[in-house]
Amino acid sequence: MRQTAEKQIPILQADPAAGLSNAQAAERLAAGYGNTPPKSPGKTAAQIVAENVFTFFNGLFFLFAALLIAAGAWNNLLFLGVVLFNTTIGIVQELRSKKTLDRLSLLDMPECTVIRGGDQLRLPTNALVRDDIVRFSAGDQICADAQVVLGSCTVNESLVTGEADELPKNPGDPLLSGSFVTSGTVTARLTAVGAQSHASKLTVAARKHTRRKQPEMMRDLQRLLHWVGILIVPFGTLLAVKECVWLGRGFESGIVSAVGALIGLIPEGLYLLTSIALSGAVIRLAEKKVLTRELSCVETLSRVDVLCVDKTGTITTGDLSVCDVEILQDGFEIGTVVSDLLAATGDENATACALRDYFGAKGSRQTVRALPFSSARKFSGAEFSDGETWLLGAPDVLLHSFGSDRRRTILLAKGNLDGTNVAPMALIRLEDTVRPSAKATFAEFRSRGVAIKVISGDSPLTASAAAIAAGIEGAENAVDARTLSEDELPTAVERYTVFGRVTPVRKQQLIRALKQRGHTVAMTGDGVNDVLALKEADCAVAMASGSDAASRVSDLVLLESDFSVMPLVAAEGRRVVGNLCRSASLFLVKNLFSFAFSLLTLLVLVPYPFTAVRMTFVSSLTIGIPGFFLALEPDEQRITGRFLHVAALRALPSALADLILCLAAVAIAPALQLTQNEIGTVCTIAAAIVGILTVVRVSLPLTPLRRILIAGLCLALVLGTALLGKWFMLTPLPGSGWALTAALSALAAPLLIGFSKILPKP
Repeated sequence: MRQTAEKQIPILQADPAAGLSNAQAAERLAAGYGNTPPKSPGKTAAQIVAENVFTFFNGLFFLFAALLIAAGAWNNLLFLGVVLFNTTIGIVQELRSKKTLDRLSLLDMPECTVIRGGDQLRLPTNALVRDDIVRFSAGDQICADAQVVLGSCTVNESLVTGEADELPKNPGDPLLSGSFVTSGTVTARLTAVGAQSHASKLTVAARKHTRRKQPEMMRDLQRLLHWVGILIVPFGTLLAVKECVWLGRGFESGIVSAVGALIGLIPEGLYLLTSIALSGAVIRLAEKKVLTRELSCVETLSRVDVLCVDKTGTITTGDLSVCDVEILQDGFEIGTVVSDLLAATGDENATACALRDYFGAKGSRQTVRALPFSSARKFSGAEFSDGETWLLGAPDVLLHSFGSDRRRTILLAKGNLDGTNVAPMALIRLEDTVRPSAKATFAEFRSRGVAIKVISGDSPLTASAAAIAAGIEGAENAVDARTLSEDELPTAVERYTVFGRVTPVRKQQLIRALKQRGHTVAMTGDGVNDVLALKEADCAVAMASGSDAASRVSDLVLLESDFSVMPLVAAEGRRVVGNLCRSASLFLVKNLFSFAFSLLTLLVLVPYPFTAVRMTFVSSLTIGIPGFFLALEPDEQRITGRFLHVAALRALPSALADLILCLAAVAIAPALQLTQNEIGTVCTIAAAIVGILTVVRVSLPLTPLRRILIAGLCLALVLGTALLGKWFMLTPLPGSGWALTAALSALAAPLLIGFSKILPKP
């Protein structure tokens, strides 16, 4: 926002030839009337690091580590590797996003021509002040709100209002920040700068909008962590008291067992897999020149069933081309006449450029009088020395009655320069140039069950024609959004595919109506006029070539403004999240089992047989390694359903099988005269076998790669037990211990199959 002014400085109508003096400019800058853009809402590097390091669960893990160090159990600290890796991933990803976004400037034009003290200077746009006299020419972006004082021009306000029509600007007319000068040169006085400009106000309004709701998977993970956080402190205290005091095992053994139970309760592996899988998606998207601002948006992409797009920049290139010429008088040769007319008027708007590309503009006749195109009269014309006068413009204006057409139609006619005595000679039809990749892109979305809605500031007929040319299903169903009441929107969003003449607020309302109908909505946009709707969407996608305001409120930024990559982006989300949903059950087995088993040992007052390092061995072998492999496989089905609910139901049979086997081991071991370390070893091997069987279950149908993975896990179990047993606190077993292990292992598969049949299906 603008600085608080020490004094109010009245508006100064400076001489256009002299502009402000240096002293006047300095006075305004000091008082807070400078063209300083609104401060970026992004976090600082220090904030990013702090938010990722100083979390509740990181604090718990480091507390556990301190207790284990105090107990001298150094080899139980392997779990810290997972914690540090997870934290590092979060920091690196956020810093990377921040670095890329910081490169985007607020406006694309870094310098501007300004008149100060009678001199014409080139200054950075953020060095301008209110009341400055500035010159804008064709191709310049308006860097602050202004008012024309000299000259005339045409501007394109599509990034601000969404309408692609070029508008004439004459002395006294306003210029909106964020718009572009398409032809002509004007001298203007800046009327609103910095945070007070139109573009900045829209940006600030977008930032104040309600924060986007987290997607299903991330919300469930946060909910799980919330309940674990509530339970873990009192539960951990009871476990420590049980082990150290009630069972009298001593500080070292008691703390190692208690920490092992608590680590089993925390789904750090699932959170790590989610972070790595989503970060991997972010890296792959970056290779496609797509910047991901939020990891969670990858999941949202996997659930999207409606994609809202603008016409210009997404469906079309923004250029016009002649698609049809209809001669109304037999024998009439149109080419020379249009060329002469274009040369005479010198028009440089988009329509004139399309006609020039098609007909040329080499004038062969002498012009007596020319009338350039004006949006007010909707036609141009020229009187030539041979006595002929030709007009070129809107048919409904020149003829006063003309049928509607989905394409932009221009009438060439003889007549008077005042628009009277019109004799139609030809109709020239133009169309927006559809992006070459548009048809294939939208066909890809249709094949994946994603509906397209076109939301444009242009007329519904023009937007509908472009959508039809791009092969968008239902594009003939178009409506003028101005004719819809707010109560009609929920029905209209299902009935119509194309919405024309849409204001920024109405765009937001349309997105909200789609969400109320149960849709997961993504939206692409590039203009300031899009920011409210982008903020409302479940997933916002901005074009980097558009306004920075759109980029700042979006989840994804297409750095090369290439919409054709969007199907690949959506597919990446489905692949990652689909596999996460499938493999999450591996992680929840440990959490469900650890909670139930530690609770039972608390109630019956028996030692907890797992240590932190034993739990790390089982987790790495049966959860971490297969989970990461499974998360890399292709999956393009749109994600639906409750993530945590489905994963828990899939994990429950394995967790119960683990529970039965470990309870049996604890109950039978005293009769076999097994030590606590030997009981822990038997339970660890049994849990590992159940884990491998769970991998088999979630990997069905077994592909060659999955068979190799399972064989590798079996080999790792054997080698890990034989060669690294000491490191993982796996004690060599006597014959009775191996017999118990074999018996429990034989029961693992029947128990898993039995529970799978009798428990509810996900």
